[in-house]
Amino acid sequence: MENVNQDEFYARYDINDEGEVFWQRLDDHLREVAELAYDTLKDVDGELASWAKLAGYFHDYGKFNPAFQERLRKAQAKEHAQLVANTEEERRLADKILVPKAPHAQLGVDGFLGYLMKKKATMNPKYHALFTFLPSYAILAHHAGLSDTISKKEFNSTIDYAFWREMLDNLHALEPQLTDFTSGLIDKTNHLPSNDAKHSQLGFNAMMTVRLLFSALVHADHLASAKFRLPDDSEIHFASIAEIKTHFVAQYRQFLAHRTHPSASDVTAIKLQQKRNEIYQSCLSMATQERGIFSLTVPTGGGKTLSSLAFALHHAEHHQQQRVIYVAPFTSILDQTVGIYQQYVGEHNLFAHYSTYDALQFKENAEEAYQPLRNALSESWQQPVILTTAVQFWESLFTHKPSKAKKIHHIANSVIILDEIQSIPRAYLSPILHMMRSLVAYGCSVVLCSATQPQFDAPQLSHLALQDIKEMMPNPQQLADDLSRVTLHLSHAAKSIEELAQEVIACSQALVIVNLRGTASKVYQAICEQVADKEAVFHLSGLMAVAHRQEILTRVKEEYLAKGKACYLVSTHLIEAGVDIDFPVVYREEAGLENLIQSAGRCNREFKVERGAFVIFALADVKIPDMHAQQHAIYQRIRDAYGERLFHLDAIRDYYQEIYHINNAGVKGAQGNPLDVYAIEQDVRNVGRNFAKGAALNNMPFASISQQFSLIKDEQWTVVIPYHKEVEESIQYIEQKGLSRKHLRKLARYSVGVYKNHYNELHHQHHIRELVDSRGNALGIYYLEPAYYQTTYDERMGLRQEVSDILVSDSSIY
Repeated sequence: MENVNQDEFYARYDINDEGEVFWQRLDDHLREVAELAYDTLKDVDGELASWAKLAGYFHDYGKFNPAFQERLRKAQAKEHAQLVANTEEERRLADKILVPKAPHAQLGVDGFLGYLMKKKATMNPKYHALFTFLPSYAILAHHAGLSDTISKKEFNSTIDYAFWREMLDNLHALEPQLTDFTSGLIDKTNHLPSNDAKHSQLGFNAMMTVRLLFSALVHADHLASAKFRLPDDSEIHFASIAEIKTHFVAQYRQFLAHRTHPSASDVTAIKLQQKRNEIYQSCLSMATQERGIFSLTVPTGGGKTLSSLAFALHHAEHHQQQRVIYVAPFTSILDQTVGIYQQYVGEHNLFAHYSTYDALQFKENAEEAYQPLRNALSESWQQPVILTTAVQFWESLFTHKPSKAKKIHHIANSVIILDEIQSIPRAYLSPILHMMRSLVAYGCSVVLCSATQPQFDAPQLSHLALQDIKEMMPNPQQLADDLSRVTLHLSHAAKSIEELAQEVIACSQALVIVNLRGTASKVYQAICEQVADKEAVFHLSGLMAVAHRQEILTRVKEEYLAKGKACYLVSTHLIEAGVDIDFPVVYREEAGLENLIQSAGRCNREFKVERGAFVIFALADVKIPDMHAQQHAIYQRIRDAYGERLFHLDAIRDYYQEIYHINNAGVKGAQGNPLDVYAIEQDVRNVGRNFAKGAALNNMPFASISQQFSLIKDEQWTVVIPYHKEVEESIQYIEQKGLSRKHLRKLARYSVGVYKNHYNELHHQHHIRELVDSRGNALGIYYLEPAYYQTTYDERMGLRQEVSDILVSDSSIY
């Protein structure tokens, strides 16, 4: 055990398994955090990086407080006594050691404000007011999270310490770099059409500035803590964007050389390959364009996954952007895309951040001592290529919590691919479009990918409309015509479920997609009643574990579709995007136009027949959920206006414009919206006004926005299904040895999300129990007891439910 110098100031301690105590000097920690914070932002904005360095110096300034040093020594003494205790009496005495509270974050702000007060005479008064608060938010929040307000307290320093003088010398050296970068943010709003629009965007940009400082500081603090007592050579290195691009080009050339070339008589396949190559080349030709917002309007099957990645890597290299981030709304898309990205960018350079990805990001035999560092790097998205869900991406940008926010500085100065962009919930369009502009202000380029491109430049969006969106395809409508492979059949008269089943079984192979879980169950049962081979009828819904759904899809593709055998698959809309399956006939219940076009992507996907059949139908006696009623009514009007030209880009444009006109994107707080967008806009606009005139910024609604910004509106409980023996093995590991990312990821593949009524039913019947780790912590994850598996989980239908969920639709966006 190392002796503690009572005259020294310490940041932290660590105790190893043998009871040895290691102390980190506070001055060493502050220097390291300051340098790391600077390094994390220097490629985003050099002047902002200097402010991050300043925040790094002050973030733990409060630990110079003797009360905190006393708290640290008491905590170390208690932990050490608990570790070495051999008897009950020794453990009792150890537990009785009192550890006093000594918060330090506010003292860090006080120190920072005291420094600025000394500099007030030499700083522009306008910018002194701004910088009084921007880094202060980050310093105060680096443990507890960003708040809506910050108080300015009197600063009194009684510490006469050599490091303090050294730190002030460093700060004086920084001053020439602490120039006015606010004018640059203001300039980036000059193109907006009104003062209200400019002030709204300026408020978002100002809050993004704080978020970047906050993220850089939290990441630097966590990384410095993870590196404490690690070997000097413990750094983890990744390939550069240029190296990854070179690897990608080599892999793509290899793919072209080894792909199967269609015969001269296969005109359709030849045309498809030609079109995919044209899309790829068009994307490459846009890579040298200036940073900004791009749209990639490509029909399903056009190869946009590789084409968008090719653009992102070439564009990032050209503009020296730090990483590529791929964002998808559904885990089913990510499951498919991860494998492609691993091949083309290298597995070591990639981090897939979503619940069902069951792969270790680093080698399993890595030294245990390195794991805190690896975790710190992964959770902050240090890797040059990131794949994640829309929920993870957007909620991280709007969060006030340190654990989620510490990746924001790694989002800046990146190329962001937003796949299936039409899936953004319209109630959240206002903050998300503002955030897109803020990302561009901090060096990002954003690629909006969709076959049904939303009209984000539509005049109906008013001040929210994005300007200067650069479409990457020369003629999207011609491309859609060239890749059209289905004949549209519109059914105006509503059918009974039995009538639908009779139509479906008249086909040899058909996919049926409906809106609700209850409807899927009834259609499946109706088809089973009318066919002799019930084994050839399959069902998919969100009540089936992820791994179970994947098994069914594999069986349908390999045992039936590939062999030309008759089969029928009934699914909720979770199959409509990102699932690589190809039926010659697809039936789709009426829904939003974007959902219908996505579903059509499962029909004749590989041009195996000359024209696939895509049938849109309505069901009698099936109620449209209130949340979808307006969208459904707009679809019907567009259908009546365009008929069989329903999938034309003009129809898609009119569809979105009518939606934006009716909803006004939620800007005025439309009834039923999960967040008060109107109030948020007013608060952020006030931030922008104060920013523009250099007034105090002590009211910024970080926590308010964070608490309202939840893309998954309906609360769900996670229930793990003992579908495979590895589930019980993972449960036992967590209960006996503690939390493990590897085992939590495995459990995610066997989980089902259930709504409140279903959870209450399972809980009341004692069919589930909450997972508790080895320390007795309840994890909020529920486990279906193996004894009830046979009676509670149906291998054809999934998790049984007695209570009605007829109005529950599926989601797969975790």
